[in-house]
Amino acid sequence: MRNIALKLMYNGTAYHGWQVQKTVSSVCETMEKGLSKVCGGNVKLVGCGRTDA
Repeated sequence: MRNIALKLMYNGTAYHGWQVQKTVSSVCETMEKGLSKVCGGNVKLVGCGRTDA
């Protein structure tokens, strides 16, 4: 397994937060799906940082 650090910036107004949720789309879910296609396997993202400060 490889660990890769990414620094990302995005406009999340079309999503319901970062955390994966059962009934609405989230930034993390969308990014994991896209990166899984690029990498050819499962991708698990772990976010860190604050957006409310």
